[in-house]
Amino acid sequence: MKSDRDAVRDAARASTGLERAGQLYGQRLAIKEQVILNLWKPLARFFGVSKDYFENDFPRELAAKLEHIPDEELVTPKAAVVAPAMEALGYSLEEPNLKEMYLNLLAASSTATRSRDVHPSFVDTIRQLDGDEALLLSTFLTNRVECARIKLQRPIGGYLVKHEYVIPWVDSATRRPASLPPRLTEWINNWERLGLVDATYTQHSVSSDPEVDLYAWVDERPEFIALKAELPVVQEGDGPAPSIEYDRGFIQPTARGRAFYKAVGEPTPAVPR
Repeated sequence: MKSDRDAVRDAARASTGLERAGQLYGQRLAIKEQVILNLWKPLARFFGVSKDYFENDFPRELAAKLEHIPDEELVTPKAAVVAPAMEALGYSLEEPNLKEMYLNLLAASSTATRSRDVHPSFVDTIRQLDGDEALLLSTFLTNRVECARIKLQRPIGGYLVKHEYVIPWVDSATRRPASLPPRLTEWINNWERLGLVDATYTQHSVSSDPEVDLYAWVDERPEFIALKAELPVVQEGDGPAPSIEYDRGFIQPTARGRAFYKAVGEPTPAVPR
C-alpha cells in the first residue's frame, strides 16, 4: 500500500502543470508543499491564523525553508511548540523579521534531526522582540561584538556614563562610522533580560597581534568626538579638567542565545536524496 507521501508525489507528478520542461524546481516545491500540508493537518485545530494563510501561503513559505530536507526527515511537529508559534505567527504576518523567525522555528520543529533544538520558551522569546531588533539580533548571536562605554570623567572623582553600548557601527556604503540605532541600548538590555546575550566591561577582547588595538575605532566614533568637542576649555591654573574616557568590553551570546539562534536561524541545508 502506498504511503500518504508516495500518493502525494504521484499526484503531483501527474499534474500537467508540473510535467512541463523547465519546472523541476517548481515541481519539487509543490510536492513539498503538499507533504507539509498533510503533516500539519492534524494540528490545524490549534492554529490561531486564518484558514486562507494556512492552506495557501504557509505551505509554500515553509516548503521553501525545507526545500533541501529529504521527505523522510519531515515529521509532524509537537503541538505544544507549534500551536503557540502558529498563533504568534498569525499576529506577525505584517512583521517580516518576526515572521521569518517563526517560520524558521517551525521548520526546525518539522525536521527530525532539528526538532530537539527547539525549546518551548523560544516562542515567547520571539514574542518579546521588536521587528527591527530581530533583524539586528542575529549579529550578536553569531559573533562576539566589541563595545565601549563612553563616560565623562570628573576631576574630583567619579564619572557620568554618556553612552552605554557603543559598537563599531558603519555605513554600509562608505564603511565610515555611522550613528547607532536610537534604541540599541534598549534592545541590548532586552536581550540580556531574555538571557540571549551577556554584556561585560570587566573583560575585553585582545588581539593576538600586540600591535593591533581592537578598540581603536572608538576614537573615530561620532559619539566620542562630539563629547570631546563639548569639553570646557580650562585655563592654566584652574585645576584639572574633565575628560572623556571609555571602558572596553564586549557583548557575546549565552548558551541559550546560541541555542535560540540555532532554532530560529536559517535551517541548515541537507544533501537532497
